[in-house]
Amino acid sequence: MIMAGIDEAGLGPTLGPLATAATAFEVPEAWEDNRPWREWDPPVGKDPGSHPGLLVADSKIAHRVSGVAGLELTLAAFASCRGANHPDFLFSGFPDGRLPPGRYPWHSGSLLPFPCHVPPEQVAKLASQLTLALEKSGSRVAHLEVSLLNPGELNQRYAEGLNKNAALLLETGAHLQKLARLFAGENLRVTIDKQGGRNDYLPFLTRLFPGAWIDCLQAGALESTYRLHLEAGKPLVTFQPRADGASFSTALASQLAKYARERAMAELNSWFGARLPGLKPSAGYPLDARRWLSETAVFRQNAGIPPELIQRSR
Repeated sequence: MIMAGIDEAGLGPTLGPLATAATAFEVPEAWEDNRPWREWDPPVGKDPGSHPGLLVADSKIAHRVSGVAGLELTLAAFASCRGANHPDFLFSGFPDGRLPPGRYPWHSGSLLPFPCHVPPEQVAKLASQLTLALEKSGSRVAHLEVSLLNPGELNQRYAEGLNKNAALLLETGAHLQKLARLFAGENLRVTIDKQGGRNDYLPFLTRLFPGAWIDCLQAGALESTYRLHLEAGKPLVTFQPRADGASFSTALASQLAKYARERAMAELNSWFGARLPGLKPSAGYPLDARRWLSETAVFRQNAGIPPELIQRSR
């Protein structure tokens, strides 16, 4: 069975990209979404108080407890088990995913190594333990991917009439379509963190998979679940609030999205900081973003940087 999750980071900020991520694992049939926390412990853990080697939890909790370094350690270990040891593993091939060359000079190439916050030997040690845990349970890392939608592309979608949640659904849909292609014919189960008050996802899924028969198994505030009847396979797709606390795959996707956004913000802050000594970095959220935009306004105007590439319109 393929157990997958999709989540986002950065829907609310003024600066920086919206990040959406998907993870997938091949696991024994009939595993529940929370089973990996038991089967892969150690080195994986969910409780921040227990200080596990690899913390997999809601990214807000994980980031608060262990910072970017903790996110990086976990993701680098899982990436190593996937056979990826370069930051390019993070970024998708979606048309507007990653960083259009030249349009965002602060994102031209990867300005940071991977890993950059934790020593490679620590990653290697925990990745070795994780590999053993995966093998023992008959599991493997099948997919890790993140897409970054930068302010320029987000603003274009807003100009076309989309709101924040609709723009997020487009990104989520791209991940879901890719999972359905990658694991066609497999027993695929996808858990997606619910955003906003939407309960009915049938129109969204119908647009994603035109011509497919879709059974609505449940549609409500606590869970909306659908069975897709595709030419190859019948994936089960569930939308639920706070999925990153109940689904291992969604929790890891949450951390992957958060880490990728943090890297992008670090690149932006590094690029502008090198040109404006003394400029305090910004996490991109509205209040501090106003300060940052004010302090960089003259430089950006003189450098010919269009405002819509920096600041989201909503």
